[in-house]
Amino acid sequence: MEEMRENIWIAVPTYWSYPTNKVGEEISIFDHPSALDSQGTLARTLECFTHLTMDFHVVIVVAVSHSDLSSKAHEKVLSIAKRFTDKLSIYLVSQENLGLVNRHLEEPMLRLDSYGNIRNVQLAVPYAMGADVVVGIDDDEIIEDRDYLEKVVRYIGKEYNGDFVGGMAGPYYDRNGSFQLEEAEELGEFKNIFRKKNSFMNEALKKVMREAPLKGIVRSNVAFGGNMCMARKTIEQICHDPFIPRGEDYDYVINAKMKGINFYFQPDMKITHLPPDSPASQAGDNMKK
Repeated sequence: MEEMRENIWIAVPTYWSYPTNKVGEEISIFDHPSALDSQGTLARTLECFTHLTMDFHVVIVVAVSHSDLSSKAHEKVLSIAKRFTDKLSIYLVSQENLGLVNRHLEEPMLRLDSYGNIRNVQLAVPYAMGADVVVGIDDDEIIEDRDYLEKVVRYIGKEYNGDFVGGMAGPYYDRNGSFQLEEAEELGEFKNIFRKKNSFMNEALKKVMREAPLKGIVRSNVAFGGNMCMARKTIEQICHDPFIPRGEDYDYVINAKMKGINFYFQPDMKITHLPPDSPASQAGDNMKK
C-alpha cells in the first residue's frame, strides 16, 4: 500500500509599496516592501521552491502599504507567479479577490492590513483547501536544503516523546552564515527593557540551538513567522491576534500554549534570510518600524 502523504502548503506573504519615483502615504507599515517598479525578491523565493523534493502547493498573499495600490500589486505579483506555473502549483490571494473568501464566512474577518491579519490569511486559505500543514516562508528568504519539507513532515502534527507537535519553527541564517541577530549583544546593557528585544531573542536562540538534540527538535517558545509551520489541528484552534502590530509569530506561540498546544524548534530546519534593507543581518530595525 502506498504511504499517505501530507497535504503541504507553503504560504508566502509578499509586500509592495509605491514606485520609487512616487511618494505616498503608507497606511500599513511593513519592514521592507518592494517598490512596484522593481522586481522585488519574490521570484528568487519561488525559484528556490522548484528544487524541493516533496509535493506541495504555494499560496502567495499580496499585501500593500496603501489600499490604492492593491490592483497594481495584484497584477505585478501575478506576472511574477506566471513564470513558475509550469513547475509549481500556485494560488494568489490579494485584496482583489479576498472578498470571495470572506463571502463564505459568517463574519468577513479576513484582512491584509497588518502582519497578524496577513498571517491569518496565510492559514485560512490553505486550511479551506484541505491543508494538513502550512509552512510560512517570507518573500525575502530562500530554502537551500532540498529536503527541507521532509524535515517538516517528520515531526509536525505527530507525537514526539508523548506530546503533540502542533507547531514548529527553525532558524534564520543571514548571508554571512550567522543565526544570531547582528549587533544585539550590546542591547542587553540598556536599562529600558523594551530596547533589549534583540538581545533577548539572541539568548533564546542560543538556548534552543544548544539544547536541541542533533538533527532533532526541542520544545520552545522561539518562532519566526518566516520559518514557521502549523499543523491543521493547531490552525483549527488558534489564530493570530488581528490587532497586534508586530511580534505576531511569538504571540501565536503563546496563544497556542494557552490552549495546551506546544511549538518545537528544529535547528536543522533552516532558511536563509536576505532582506534588501540589510547588508548582513535580519536585525535591520529602523525608526519607521
